Amino acid sequence: MKRELRYNLAPKAPGEGDSNRDVMNRWERAQGIKLRDLTDEEWLDVVESILCLTPWEAREYLEYLRASGA
Repeated sequence: MKRELRYNLAPKAPGEGDSNRDVMNRWERAQGIKLRDLTDEEWLDVVESILCLTPWEAREYLEYLRASGA
């Protein structure tokens, strides 16, 4: 069964900026789930929405993160 994921973010924590990592951390806090626990399809869907990326950009970003060990 496919999970229904939301795209809202938690408020910024003190010292938090607008970097991709910060936005992704805010999503994880709001949802109570880690992005690494999502399927590739779910990850791409969420990251496209919260980072305002095209599907191609989201896939490239996922490949970059995997290659860098992040």
